[in-house]
Amino acid sequence: MSFSRLALPIALAASLLVGGCWLKPLYGPNGVDNVPVQNELAAIEVRTSNNELAHILRNQLIDDLNPAGISSVADDFTLDINTRETSNALLIQLDDTISRFDLTVAAEYTLRRRSDDRIVFRSAVRRVASYNVIDDTYATLVARRDAQRRASAEVSRAIRTSLAVYFRDAET
Repeated sequence: MSFSRLALPIALAASLLVGGCWLKPLYGPNGVDNVPVQNELAAIEVRTSNNELAHILRNQLIDDLNPAGISSVADDFTLDINTRETSNALLIQLDDTISRFDLTVAAEYTLRRRSDDRIVFRSAVRRVASYNVIDDTYATLVARRDAQRRASAEVSRAIRTSLAVYFRDAET
């Protein structure tokens, strides 16, 4: 057997042995599906600024952090979120009219422990959603709001995932 035929099986075996040493499942027995992690996520109070985008993100986060609606868990943490929204022209026609926008939703968030008001986790996330501009103003407004909801849902999932990883790692 030649070296090239042996190299692939050896490389695969080595990557399985070495690669598995540091991996921990996020969605498994010790991940988000783990009851302690779910309880930690459910114990987060979400606070945002007072604008439309922030309300959309807050509602999505409440659903994502506590999908089972656990009400018996005290709010041990506070998640403060600052949101930003920008629009950039994506497609410009020959007559200088814009027919498509990229809507960027950015969120900086800080997780604080309520008992001592200490910051335990801080990060930021940004997602982009596009929408079309057409002659009907109402249809364009609906498309923009849909892009806000889609981008906010992605931001919410990213925040939930990073917080789940934080709590999973804090357990060990």
